[in-house]
Amino acid sequence: MIGKVKDFFGIEGVRLELFVPDDFKLSSGKISGTLKLSSLRAQTVKALSIELRERYIRGRGESKLIDTYILGYLRESTDIKVAANEEVFLPFELCFAERHTAIDNFSKRSPLLKPFGKLARFSAAASSTYTLVGSALVKGVKLSPEVKLVLD
Repeated sequence: MIGKVKDFFGIEGVRLELFVPDDFKLSSGKISGTLKLSSLRAQTVKALSIELRERYIRGRGESKLIDTYILGYLRESTDIKVAANEEVFLPFELCFAERHTAIDNFSKRSPLLKPFGKLARFSAAASSTYTLVGSALVKGVKLSPEVKLVLD
């Protein structure tokens, strides 16, 4: 009985880890890395998903605005069996399109406008945070495992 409850909620089930090289640059338009699957109990993974999300923040105080964009995603239906106390390493390559803001487009028009673009970005308190999110759909489990990796 306890085993069925553990399987239902994913306790001692599949765990995910993301590995990305330290020399990764967002301007390349491609992320290569490895997704590690491990489990304390035998499980079957039905689908995998990896997304690159951008969290764009601008403004201060009451006028602060936050938007989240999906820059690229990779979804795959699989039938991977992860045995108990086993690790499975899956390499991946995620291509994405970089999103440019109005301030970025303004500052790219001319090298003379670049300092004004930086000043506008600073005065608007605009910043972006990039997160790589991996998730798996596991057979017989209601709470899917998920991992987040903040990229610098």
